[in-house]
Amino acid sequence: MARRRKLIPAAVGFLLVALVTPIVGQQVAEVQVNPPTVTVGVGQEGGVFATAYDANGNVLVSQQFRWTSSDPNIVRVEFDASLSETAKLIGVAPGVARVEAHAGGRVGTAAVQVVGAGAQPVGGPPAGEGDATVVRIEPGNIEMLAAESRQLIPVFLKDDGSPAASTAVTWRSLNPTIVTVSEDGLVVANSEGQGTIELSTPQGLVQRAPVRVVNAPFGFNVPVVSLSPGGRTTLRVSVPSQGDRALAATSLSWRSSNTAVARVTPLGVVEAVTAGTAEIIAAGFLQERSVTVTVHRPVASLDVRPGPTRPVIAPFGGTVQFRVTALGADETPVLEAPLSWSVSDTSVAAFDPATQVLHGVTIGKTELHLVGPGPDILEATWQIEVVPGGLLATPGRVGIGVRDTVFIDAQLTDDTGAPISPAQQVTWTSSDTSVLVANPSGIATGVGVGHAQLVASTPWEAADTVDVYVQGSLLITATRGGSHDLYTVDPRTPGVWNRITDDPGIEVSGAVSPEGSRVAFISDRDGNLELYVANADGSDPRRLTTTDAREDQPSWSPDGRQIAYVVSAAGQRPQVWVISADGSNPRQLTRGDTANYEPAFSPDGSVIAFTTIRDQNYDIYLMDPDGSNQRNVTASPGKETHPQWVSEGAIAYIAEQASGGATTATVLRRDLASGDAVPLSPPGLSITDFAVSGDGRMLALQVSEFLPSGGISHRVLLVTVGQPGAPIEIPREGAADQHSGPSFRSRGP
Repeated sequence: MARRRKLIPAAVGFLLVALVTPIVGQQVAEVQVNPPTVTVGVGQEGGVFATAYDANGNVLVSQQFRWTSSDPNIVRVEFDASLSETAKLIGVAPGVARVEAHAGGRVGTAAVQVVGAGAQPVGGPPAGEGDATVVRIEPGNIEMLAAESRQLIPVFLKDDGSPAASTAVTWRSLNPTIVTVSEDGLVVANSEGQGTIELSTPQGLVQRAPVRVVNAPFGFNVPVVSLSPGGRTTLRVSVPSQGDRALAATSLSWRSSNTAVARVTPLGVVEAVTAGTAEIIAAGFLQERSVTVTVHRPVASLDVRPGPTRPVIAPFGGTVQFRVTALGADETPVLEAPLSWSVSDTSVAAFDPATQVLHGVTIGKTELHLVGPGPDILEATWQIEVVPGGLLATPGRVGIGVRDTVFIDAQLTDDTGAPISPAQQVTWTSSDTSVLVANPSGIATGVGVGHAQLVASTPWEAADTVDVYVQGSLLITATRGGSHDLYTVDPRTPGVWNRITDDPGIEVSGAVSPEGSRVAFISDRDGNLELYVANADGSDPRRLTTTDAREDQPSWSPDGRQIAYVVSAAGQRPQVWVISADGSNPRQLTRGDTANYEPAFSPDGSVIAFTTIRDQNYDIYLMDPDGSNQRNVTASPGKETHPQWVSEGAIAYIAEQASGGATTATVLRRDLASGDAVPLSPPGLSITDFAVSGDGRMLALQVSEFLPSGGISHRVLLVTVGQPGAPIEIPREGAADQHSGPSFRSRGP
């Protein structure tokens, strides 16, 4: 038999809510289902509500329920596990079935009568045409704070879902200790827990709405309030845990801790009186919350930077810093004074009031408006123009030949310098038109040997500079000036020379960087053979190594960031090293008792080819850039030296063969995948070094011959690959002029 429950008056419930807390681990002694009898029509819906009690008659507010129907062919039951106290009943066929709520080993039941379609529940009056067949409660799922009230509205619908005429309704609470409801649908939350409000009509329509009463804190819409004397603002209160559900200001009582500083109305409107600090307190729902109100000194003026008299140019993707400070009558800052900012078109620019930083969003024009604090109108308006940002011209430095061209790409950048889009309206200007000219599209053409700067600029004064070195594409060492110096030659006009170095010491083993704007070389100008790097015209030479050993044979990595070279220390075999192009981080790659030399980076930088005699023969090996995975790729009885890459999967090298007491040398091209090798140079030449042009069509061959006098003659010959004809010799200034160490720029022939 069900126990009688003593109802607690609403006023008493308000006081108890802070004293009643669920007891963890309570056992279910009884389950009740309300209403105990329900009548629904076929295809119609009804509802029931379950409550669990412990042995002392206390409601177990967090209990989970499982619902079943004794005959799903008559009535089907559905429920949401997250709100298992309520269940929906769906009439399937005429008859009577039992609906059960299971919790903690206990069962509560309700009898459900399903009547046929068109039939009326027993005892109900006949329905008139167009009368409501469905009643709904709005809102249908309610969350409330203790001591809060909410108005419920009945909504009447026809079978087709259209509005129906309203009728008399009866409201009741199935859990009056939790919530009560007035005859006009006003719900009052009495204590924390789960309740249900039931609506019924004389025609037998029934609907229920679950009500969850929680002890959740409310809060203000702002953490602090700053006002000028005479200023006003309206405080708004919401419940964060309920999706910031707004609470009516009239449901709270308001007071100020210091009415001499700030007053507050019953509607939550705060009015600043004089400078100082006060707490505004909102009380209700068995809790109090406060917010600090600071009334600052009166603001007499604004210190505004930049001034609004001229348009502010903001870079696309970049920022502009504003600095606006409110000042008192004594011109000292009133830092707590609030400033109100707005942008008329936020698709063009965005403004962060906390940092006073404007962000350029897209190219266009807009306005930034500022309203200062105080009863007097203090305001400023800026005309904002967002323009393409900074400018980046790439490559930043490059080498080309006379009559050669190069495309300079111009990109807009954000405020970090990162490219964001192609630049428009770019003007190109050469610092020396006798060396370099450029067309409006950014295509630069070498006119004469030398160095020029190409400046890219925009109408909004963004600019960037490219250093262009115009030189011959072939770099060699020659002695025509009395010492070993570096010169460039244009293979198309081999008689035209340009001197790169002019030093009493020697400069040999020149190598042109991949972009053509720098040269690496070996020089003893400081007393020892060391590795140097200079601009392509020889300017700004920088020493990279400082050792007692001899450095030789530099080779650039394809990105221009590293240089492989050879170190020959006293009493040791030559070994391959690598160093950063700025002279930092030198690292040894090969070791051992055999010589390793002549390094050459592959086009993608993933492999270094080099010459070694570790197998009692001169062979070409490959290794990874860190010196690992060293392996032989020639392994022949002959002598293979001077490896150079002609493509990603092929190398060229000098192969010597001895026959009949004579030695011949040929430049072979070897496919690394198949091992097939084909000759590139003509036969019968004593080749001791060579270079391959950037397009792979030309060889520069260093040919060395013994002279009758006992000396050696070094010449450089030009050969077009795959075409018949005698090699073309780079002209010498007499027999004493020695040419050696050819190296091609990767651009051009």
